Amino acid sequence: MTSSRPLLAESVYLRMRSDLLRGRIRPGERVVEQWAALHYDASRTPVREACRRLAEEGLLVHRPQRGYAAPDIEQAELDELYELRRAIEVLSVRRACGAEDRAAPLAALRAQWEGRVPEASEEIVYNDEEFHLAIAEVGGNRQVHAALAGINARIRLVRVHDFLDRERVGATVRQHLAILDAVEDGDAEKAGALMVVHIIESQHAVVGAAARAQAAFSSG
Repeated sequence: MTSSRPLLAESVYLRMRSDLLRGRIRPGERVVEQWAALHYDASRTPVREACRRLAEEGLLVHRPQRGYAAPDIEQAELDELYELRRAIEVLSVRRACGAEDRAAPLAALRAQWEGRVPEASEEIVYNDEEFHLAIAEVGGNRQVHAALAGINARIRLVRVHDFLDRERVGATVRQHLAILDAVEDGDAEKAGALMVVHIIESQHAVVGAAARAQAAFSSG
C-alpha cells in the first residue's frame, strides 16, 4: 500500500506556504514545530520537511538553535534589492533582444500570458518569477539568471502583495505582453524602458500593500 506520508508532507507544505504568503504567519514570527504540528494536524516529520522546503524558497529562514522563522525585511534593504533588480532586469531584457534563437521561447511565454487575466492569488508571484527568469534564460547569461533568482527568493514574501489585487494582476499581464513585443522586435531601448517602468510600479504597489499589512498586524 502506498504510504500517505508524502501526501501529508505536501499538504503541510502547501498550507504553510499559503499562510506565509498571505501574511497569516507574520514577518519575524517563529514557526515552532509543536505549534505547527498541532495547527496542521500532522506529526513533526512532515512539518520539518515543509519547513526545509520553504527555507529553500526563501519563505522561511533557519537559525541554529532557534529553528525556523518567517523572514523580516527592512525598508532600506527592500529598496536596495529593488534597485539591484532593476539593473539586472534591464541587462537581462537587453540581452534577450539580441538573442538569435529568441522566437520560440518568447512565443511560449506569450502563450502563457495572453488571454484572460488570472484571478488574484499568491500563486501568481511564482508565475511572474518564471516570466522574468525565462527572459534571463533567453538572454543567455547564467550569472544574470542566478542573481535574479536570488533576489526573487529574498523579496518573494513582500512581492506577493502585488498579486493579491486583480487590478495589479491585470497591469502585470499588460506590461509583460508589451515587454515581449519589444523583445520580439529586438528593440533593446524600448524593452529596457518598459522593464524599468514595470518594476518601479511593482515596487510602489508592493511597498504600499506591505505597509498596510504591517499596520494591520500592529493594530490587531
